[in-house]
Amino acid sequence: MRIFRDVQAMLTALCGLFLVLSLVVLIPGLEPYRHPALPILSVVFGSYFALKAAARAVQDRRLDVNILMVLAAAGAIVVGHVEDAAALLFLFSLSSTLEHMAMAKTQSAIESLIKLRPDTAIRVVDGGDEMVPTESLRVGDVVRVLPFQQIPADGTMLQAHASIDESAMTGESTAIEKQEGDRLMAGTQNLDSMLTMRVSAEVGESTLEKIVAIVQEAQENKASGERISQWFGQTYTIFVVACFLVSLGVRWMLGGSSAGFDWMGQALYPSLILLVALSPCAVVISTPASTLSALAYAARRGILVRGGEFIEIAGTIRVVALDKTGTLTEGRPALVGIDLASGMDESDALRIAASLESRSEHPLADAIVSAANAKGLSLAEPSNFDSPTGKGVVGLVEGQKIALGAERFMDELAIDTSPLRALAERRRADGATAIYLAVEGGVRAVFSIADPIKASTPDALNALREAGLHIVMATGDNRTTAEAIARSLGIKSVEAEVLPAQKADIVKRLIAEGRVVAMAGDGVNDAPALAAADVGIAMGTGTDVAIESAGVTLLKGDLVGIVRARTISRATMRNIRQNLFFAFAYNAAGIPIAAGVLYPLTGALLSPMIAAGAMALSSVSVIANSLRLNRAA
Repeated sequence: MRIFRDVQAMLTALCGLFLVLSLVVLIPGLEPYRHPALPILSVVFGSYFALKAAARAVQDRRLDVNILMVLAAAGAIVVGHVEDAAALLFLFSLSSTLEHMAMAKTQSAIESLIKLRPDTAIRVVDGGDEMVPTESLRVGDVVRVLPFQQIPADGTMLQAHASIDESAMTGESTAIEKQEGDRLMAGTQNLDSMLTMRVSAEVGESTLEKIVAIVQEAQENKASGERISQWFGQTYTIFVVACFLVSLGVRWMLGGSSAGFDWMGQALYPSLILLVALSPCAVVISTPASTLSALAYAARRGILVRGGEFIEIAGTIRVVALDKTGTLTEGRPALVGIDLASGMDESDALRIAASLESRSEHPLADAIVSAANAKGLSLAEPSNFDSPTGKGVVGLVEGQKIALGAERFMDELAIDTSPLRALAERRRADGATAIYLAVEGGVRAVFSIADPIKASTPDALNALREAGLHIVMATGDNRTTAEAIARSLGIKSVEAEVLPAQKADIVKRLIAEGRVVAMAGDGVNDAPALAAADVGIAMGTGTDVAIESAGVTLLKGDLVGIVRARTISRATMRNIRQNLFFAFAYNAAGIPIAAGVLYPLTGALLSPMIAAGAMALSSVSVIANSLRLNRAA
């Protein structure tokens, strides 16, 4: 596939190179450099894809613009306009190359998903541990997972506690504390010391493989829709071929029995001129010209669109499904509040906590340390540090015994949390994780850690509502956190605690209701839903898998880009309809003249030069109108 794509790109580039050279040497003063081989070489390199597409159409017994393009190119060559044939073939080769590049992106997304699963695993056997290929794991096998390594298969915990990063699968931004018997998923990461698990599903049946299958199926089966240009191109092909055959037949019937009738000069040659005059060039470029102009305009505004299909659909979006983590929020834990006991200073509490947490590798610890560093606090070196798995941290800071952890850990240490318990519960109700700070056996502060809402999110959601779009939040986060975020942002429809496949099912259900659905997300867990949506929208700050599964990427991660993309889409479709009108109007006026209606009055047929010039003029009008998108969108 890669070799084919490279060869295709090379042939297209050579076709374009020789076409440009053949046109450049037409400039006055460059006559010595003119050579008939230049446009001929362009035709040779560009004809492969056109001939292949036309042959496929013939094999399928259907007439389409590919056949017409080959006929028009052949006609242009016969009447002596090789440059026009080369230009037509280059446009087709370019569009075919871009289409195959988009398909390659899809394959890359699937490969990135598969890489989340480690190639090898440590299996526990009677004689000890052995390193085995992940594919060889079977249900019931006991596996060890080292710290900060990916879990190789779906399974259940066999030990008391472990912290697991499930963000790749569920979108949950904070680590999940797992206990014995809890479910583990392939592709998630162990954040603690070595854990032991029992495999519950073979590699091909894991949650990760199901995500891969869903993405692949959605990408392969996504309906492209009936584009205006496709319908017009098929109808127009039948019409032009009919005109060519009628012209040939009428001229034969009128003069074929006459003595001295010149079949080539009086029948075939004029009919070929008609075919050239009715070349589908303007029809062929009507959509690509507008699309390329719109793609460039969108890119300058931080919106990358994979292809014309998504430009077409974006303007009809009625529902936007949004992931929470990394889409509505920053996507990483941060300290959002500190509640203090009487007599405790906020800077002191933060400095003490950060000093102890500086020895921890837990994501929640990073949030506290980052907050202290942002305030420029000088941290002390802790001693006697200990981090009981899945509980919290303890140690000495400046000679004081310090403990940090959730309420369960405080209970184990026999530390009374009642002075700050009400505040901690309120923070949890708002979707935050509450971490107690105990100094010398007494609770002195509660740190609230959450995934903060992006500063641009409220204005972006207001813009979406003003555009008449219905907003749905679909997240793998727990319901308490999801509903707290939804309340603060005014989102009425919330789907929480959903796995990747369920998120895709939500999108499919909305589409089945007759709505055009866009899905916006940033993580691996969003990939199936992004692929299933009419328009998948990835945050530019997200994972490669999400970006490659989506049709639109917002480089700034700002949801206002959805409204901009919708506006650009509507302007583009309006522009395409105008281009098709120009192409049709030109042909409506040109058909009688090219057919020889003026011959009885002038005694002359339409000159091939004039036919080619008129064809070029229609193409120029289409391109000029397409460039207006830079101002209209």
